[in-house]
Amino acid sequence: MFASGSRAPNGPKVSSPTHSLPSSEFMNTILEMGGIPDEVRESQEMLHLLEPTFRADFKIAEQYTSTAIPLDCPITAICGDEDYKVPEGLVKKWGSFTTSSWCVRCFSGGHFFINQNPHVIPEISRLIVRCFALFTKPKMDMVS
Repeated sequence: MFASGSRAPNGPKVSSPTHSLPSSEFMNTILEMGGIPDEVRESQEMLHLLEPTFRADFKIAEQYTSTAIPLDCPITAICGDEDYKVPEGLVKKWGSFTTSSWCVRCFSGGHFFINQNPHVIPEISRLIVRCFALFTKPKMDMVS
């Protein structure tokens, strides 16, 4: 499993949720995080259309919890070292949500560190492949 910029589902709930902020505060918070293209930022109509989707995304990320048993698969979690919404400490809690191997990799930047540092995409791709390779096993055909 691969998680990016998200707290583990068995981690603590967010103390001051973004999804419940009044519209202007909510949108200001989203815009401060970065990651929204200038063309969208400059269009009030587009921001208004996207606000319900943004709220839904934040709501599930902030409220979802799980009492499920840990997963039996490797977990790789990545984050930005300047992400004030999902700091590294919360991302590290993914380790308690697996009975398998896990790792956390922090990159320079905020929540949308990939936009700030596109040169890290090849490294992230290698992490995904490595995580996938840890869990997959070759299947053998049974011959009767």
